[in-house]
Amino acid sequence: MKNIIDTEAKRLKLVRSLPALVTLILIIINLVIWHQTTTNTKKAYQDYFDFRVREAIINIENRLSTYQQVLFSARGLYDASRTVSRADYHSFVNAQHLEENFPGIQGVGFSLILSPDMKNPHISAVRAEGFPEYNIRPEGARDLYTSIVYLEPLADRNLRAFGYDMFSEPVRREAMERSRDTDSPAMSGKVRLVQESGKQEQAGFLIYVPVYHNGLPHDTLSNRRANIIGWVYSPFRMNDLMEGIQGEQAHDIDLEIFDGEKISADTLMYDSDASRERFPFDNKREDNTHRSTRQIEIAGHRWTVFTQASQSFYDRIENNGADLVLISGTLGSCLSGLILWLLIDGRVRAQKIAQEMVIPPKISGAQK
Repeated sequence: MKNIIDTEAKRLKLVRSLPALVTLILIIINLVIWHQTTTNTKKAYQDYFDFRVREAIINIENRLSTYQQVLFSARGLYDASRTVSRADYHSFVNAQHLEENFPGIQGVGFSLILSPDMKNPHISAVRAEGFPEYNIRPEGARDLYTSIVYLEPLADRNLRAFGYDMFSEPVRREAMERSRDTDSPAMSGKVRLVQESGKQEQAGFLIYVPVYHNGLPHDTLSNRRANIIGWVYSPFRMNDLMEGIQGEQAHDIDLEIFDGEKISADTLMYDSDASRERFPFDNKREDNTHRSTRQIEIAGHRWTVFTQASQSFYDRIENNGADLVLISGTLGSCLSGLILWLLIDGRVRAQKIAQEMVIPPKISGAQK
């Protein structure tokens, strides 16, 4: 009899512990689901961020690659003709519709190489074309001069560049020499364009393509240096160049571009966040883990591109699915355990009441 009672007590104890065990199992399953959902959400954020970074870099590279083709087309004028007049050059560039088709480009120009004995006759010839104030700037004696003789459209900002000797400035000169020696496009480092007036200035750079004497060889380094006559080139203002390059969701990504490999205020060329109050990075979110630093090379020159997700990135694609899974799953697990406990407790109570209602039969004295 005692063994029966002990077995029944153990069974009853096991049955009463079943709701807690089921609840615990359901919570563990829910935690696994929550962890997987959180992992998937983080991966979705990272995948989207990586996509936006790749998209921005590809757009930058493609835009500048397209502009290099414009310069090659301009060089084609010189490859096809012994001489290119100012009218010829104007007609060619005007047909490109730069403002409509090539946002950010300030123009397409030609810089002519001049020896010291060619300087004065050249100045006289250009003045005779109707530019009485034309001169080569900066003034001073040099072993070699260059001059921006053509720059279209020759109006507004570009008028300030007319006659400028780019070879006299070290950053520009490095790119011009590299372009000459490699017979390929060369991008300069960060410069202040002569087109700037001191108001709303932007960081600038230039891309050069060499032009050689028509019909003379430029297949070796010595031939290139001997037979070059100048460069077709384009100046760029960074903010104008980057306008619209990130597409409709531009505010999802804060993008900064630095000249070369060094990240500093001096090398900063572009910052998409005009409200940035401090340098180098405005960490509006302490938990911002979506950042990227990449280096790209364009026309032989390197830029460092830093990107980070902005607040709008999180606001726009904020996903509380993982938290909902955790909260609803935990509540559901507890509720399931409670219902199971109520069912088991009700059954146990019913059995106990039924047992108490059973009266064992009395044994009569006659049967003793």
